[in-house]
Amino acid sequence: MLRYFPTSILSAGFDKNMKKIKNKSRAYLCLGLIFVLLQLFVILRNGFNYQNLIWFCNFAPILFAISFFIKKPHLIKALINIALIPDILFLIDFFSSSLFNFGIFGRVQPYLQENFLFIVATVILHLVAFLALFATYKIKPKKETLLYSACLILFTYIITFLFSSQGSFYNYVYGTRPGYVSIRYIPYMVITLLWPVLVFIFLVLPSQGIQYLIYKLCLRHKKK
Repeated sequence: MLRYFPTSILSAGFDKNMKKIKNKSRAYLCLGLIFVLLQLFVILRNGFNYQNLIWFCNFAPILFAISFFIKKPHLIKALINIALIPDILFLIDFFSSSLFNFGIFGRVQPYLQENFLFIVATVILHLVAFLALFATYKIKPKKETLLYSACLILFTYIITFLFSSQGSFYNYVYGTRPGYVSIRYIPYMVITLLWPVLVFIFLVLPSQGIQYLIYKLCLRHKKK
């Protein structure tokens, strides 16, 4: 039957698919470059204090950039799984501390006492998950996404151990800052040991659920 199918229709379909692939490649390239620029912005914000790069939020842009450059959507979504909830919590705390003098973590943060570059860079830095989600919300998160997330958690865990000392607060592996909400009656060493599991349960799984819900809503809207 295929030989009776108009060649022009087949050609038009092929050209349309190729155009979609090219547009997607360009979009991923542009987003990768944006994340590289954001990473440079973060380095400038920190005054070339490279120890601050131990924070996941401070090195997440370059991981997003690499993921977009190599066109690995599930790696991008795995990064979103780790970054999304912390970004949401930060933005809530930023606006509640700045506008209502109320810190959701038990302490009001003096965000507005910093210089303008630091404030702008910090806010933009905590929008990366939303930018990446906007670019990939039509892609269904899978088990592969969770596997990538687990690997990224272990990577962050190892980096924190290798380049920070006990008593520091990087990624809250060793503890939280004084004045912050903390889990009482549980020795923090237990939390330190269970940190990868806790991050996976309380950050990755809910974020995976949010991404899946957005994907399903998008799919339902497309069918209408």
